[in-house]
Amino acid sequence: MDRRAGAVSGGESNIRSGPNSGGRSIASAREKIKWLRPHVKTAVAIAHFGCDIGAQTLALLWEFGPAEIIGLDINEKDILRASADLAEIRKEVIETDRNFRSFQSEIVEDDAKWWRGLDKSLFEVIVSTQHRIEFDVQDIRNNTGLDSSAFDLVYSDFVLNHLWDDKAKEDPSKQVKLAMLEMIRILRPSGIAAAFEPILIGENTRIDFSSLFRSVGFNELHVSDAQEDKMQSTEFVYQKPNSNGATE
Repeated sequence: MDRRAGAVSGGESNIRSGPNSGGRSIASAREKIKWLRPHVKTAVAIAHFGCDIGAQTLALLWEFGPAEIIGLDINEKDILRASADLAEIRKEVIETDRNFRSFQSEIVEDDAKWWRGLDKSLFEVIVSTQHRIEFDVQDIRNNTGLDSSAFDLVYSDFVLNHLWDDKAKEDPSKQVKLAMLEMIRILRPSGIAAAFEPILIGENTRIDFSSLFRSVGFNELHVSDAQEDKMQSTEFVYQKPNSNGATE
């Protein structure tokens, strides 16, 4: 009997190759959010605004190990895919672990060596009943239905820039500020809103995200120098004031 890792799901194993969510590497997504670590002490509950198909949501889960994480996106197809990928990864983790435990003598050595040396921390939180992982279709510019003052971290990545509306007659930033207001509503006092966003839109539009975060009540913790890409991607970290209006 051939008990290879790839044989678990009848083909190339997602776990063996990544793992992946919707074909996107969760490990690569985790590398992209490493910049957050110095700015987030603890994150028991995380909301991911604009989660797409969930790879970065699972990367946040892997990095911070929250008891609760919820990914929100306006695209229903993306949310359905994220939920399906999570279910498939959970299933494969359980089946792979069962095979390696039950058929140790029949596992080919290459796979056995890989399994023994694998960092299983992501798999442990994915299958653990102590970690609540959900995906939901929501428009982050509106009330998302999440509890007020309930989250330690809200994160977005190349999401807020899409809400900027150059065609708006009065205020092109209105939709961005609505999303930020929803961030501050669901964050606990001293909770963190973090975003990785481009500040250049097209050739002539420069978005001052810092002023927008401050305008809805956030205190600034960290703004990086813009990266040397054509959109000048930038790290933003802001904190909801505590009951005294201060930053911790």
